[in-house]
Amino acid sequence: MEQCATNLPAALNSFVGRERELAEIQRLILAQRLLTLTGIGGCGKTRLALESAAQVAPIFGGRVWFVDFSALVEPDLVPRAVATALSICEESGIPLLTTLITTLAPYQTLLVLDNCEHLVAACAALTQSLLHSCPALRVLTTSRETLDIIGECVCPVPSLTFPVPPAPHDQPLQECDLLGFEAVRLFVERAQAASPTFSTDPAVLTVIGEICRSLDGIPLAIELAAARTRTVSVQQIAARLDDSMVLLTSRYRTMEATLDWSYGLLSEQERTILRRLSVFAGGWSLAAAESVCTDDTIPAHIVLDLLSGLVQKSLVVRVALPGEGRYRLLELVRQYAHKQLMTTDEQAGIQDRHLAYFAGRITCASKHLTSADQGMWFERLELEFDNLRAALDRAIVVAGATGQTDAIIQALALPADLERFWSVRGYIAEGAERLRRALALAGTQAPHVALARAYALNAAGIVAWLQGSYQESQHLLEEALAIGETTQDRRTMLGALRNLGTLAVLRRDLVAGEALLERGLACEREMGGVDRYSVAWMVTLLGSAAYLQGDNKRAQTCFEESIALLRAVGDTNFLALSLRRLGQIALHSGASRRARTLLCESLDLNSQIGSPGGIAACIAGLAGVLLAQGQPADAARLLGSARSLLKETAAHLMAADREMLDTLLVRTRAWLGNGFDQAWAEGYATQGNAAALAMVSRVLSASERSSAPELTASVPARIHADTLTAREREVAALV
Repeated sequence: MEQCATNLPAALNSFVGRERELAEIQRLILAQRLLTLTGIGGCGKTRLALESAAQVAPIFGGRVWFVDFSALVEPDLVPRAVATALSICEESGIPLLTTLITTLAPYQTLLVLDNCEHLVAACAALTQSLLHSCPALRVLTTSRETLDIIGECVCPVPSLTFPVPPAPHDQPLQECDLLGFEAVRLFVERAQAASPTFSTDPAVLTVIGEICRSLDGIPLAIELAAARTRTVSVQQIAARLDDSMVLLTSRYRTMEATLDWSYGLLSEQERTILRRLSVFAGGWSLAAAESVCTDDTIPAHIVLDLLSGLVQKSLVVRVALPGEGRYRLLELVRQYAHKQLMTTDEQAGIQDRHLAYFAGRITCASKHLTSADQGMWFERLELEFDNLRAALDRAIVVAGATGQTDAIIQALALPADLERFWSVRGYIAEGAERLRRALALAGTQAPHVALARAYALNAAGIVAWLQGSYQESQHLLEEALAIGETTQDRRTMLGALRNLGTLAVLRRDLVAGEALLERGLACEREMGGVDRYSVAWMVTLLGSAAYLQGDNKRAQTCFEESIALLRAVGDTNFLALSLRRLGQIALHSGASRRARTLLCESLDLNSQIGSPGGIAACIAGLAGVLLAQGQPADAARLLGSARSLLKETAAHLMAADREMLDTLLVRTRAWLGNGFDQAWAEGYATQGNAAALAMVSRVLSASERSSAPELTASVPARIHADTLTAREREVAALV
């Protein structure tokens, strides 16, 4: 978890009014552990929470984190959404809640949980658990209803202040008086943003006051009305609002009537595309809108103009991102538009087009997730993750409802195509659950359906071992292998043998693992050498098996072969692992400068793909290099930084890396004696990937200038946990 920088989104326009509410909310955040802002949709809960959080962020040392649940549908994913916002990795075999607690407990942190109303039970359960176990944690939530848990402080969010009609004998309000009302100021600021020549003479302000009164001072309703000043006068807006709101007294009905009014003013094409846009979750690109929302009534070439018009009317929000821009709907507008979509006969068709578009994105991405540009594709999938979830859900629904072969194959293939994404980005539990749902579908025994099932079984087996469920993984992969052997499909057999061999190595059943991997290599040769990635994978694992057996010569040969293959394929993940292992072998053999070069390259690759576990393992290896060169204080700094990074991100190390880290901790402490604690603390104070990498750079630069010698006798030739005494293991556990 990056502890030095908040993820609060930047405001796109000015914050108007609410001075009293801001002061009170800031006071309550510091006085109460759980504060919930309640109110109707459109009353400004989110904006008020963000502004309040930004103002108290310095008190929390920047540890203020925003989690938006608006696009989330499944309650089980609430902890995963929080972990994603905090950049926390899921640990194998450890419940995500436990990992969240372990990561948050040491720090004074503010969590802002936004749009909880449709996930109240799940949000309440998570919040209660976190507050119970993390004494320095504060939580600020926004919801249309309270979480209803012990200790919750509820703060209703009122409307903006607006002018009421003067009594018969009162003097009319003057211009300065009208601008003293928050709702009027908001209308004026947004109208001037929409139309720079907008006039605010007394007559206009009087009408604006009437509009704000009609809208009950609800911020979203006011912003929607103000956006119309680009094309109509305030007098026309007031007249139309009066027509729409006859007999309306409820604030809820006022908001709905405002949306009805805004919707009614749209052209038929604008209404149609707004309805269709509600199918997107978490936003969309122009290309996605052109693919999903177009037909004979809305040709693709006018989509940009329609979107621009909806942005100008404040119904669609444009999100500025590097490269291609994106769009989104405010959640209240999305719900309204989706309600309108449900009244038409096109809902299912639009959902199917959404599925088709994102199925294509998933299939395309899967071909790049082991290539040189994999980092870019991981980011693309992350950006569209809410839409991917919606597409996966739709695929299961269609397959279950129709039972059609093609639909079942698609439902099996899509989550399997994302296996690499689930694994690298830490969505392990979610990936496992989605693959389970797909595998539970009943299908025919036709060979192509069986092969699709085997593809999903192979992916599920990988995700299962990442969860630490080795027995389940074994069953899944053996079923995949059986399908491959029955159908004589070499590609399926190759995947199953590769994965079963990997699982055996992970379980330290090294002889069986090597035999399975050799069978996999033979299978690939029979295919004609078309899958270089699988070959590189298996050769890497053969090297790992040799390394774990202490056969460094054979391990080095395997890793060098795999590196050549992986550079050709472009995969970063296994390349980083092979380079790290070669660096560790070089360190064991006394070639500290070669070890440094290899570990630095691995560190760079791990930082590119954002793997905190890989980064920490490389930093530990570089600490070994410094220790070998007679610089124990710098080694202690790097070891402290590695441990801090692992704790912040809840990342885990592979067994061999953990053994090296523990051994180096003991050796470095023994060398430095009383001087260890200060150097360790300097390293441990680093927080986040960027700070850890910066420390490595500083330490290595200083080391290079010192012209240190090669390996000294202070580092054992074979660093392994078995070389530690019982007392040394106790010390390692305490550091």
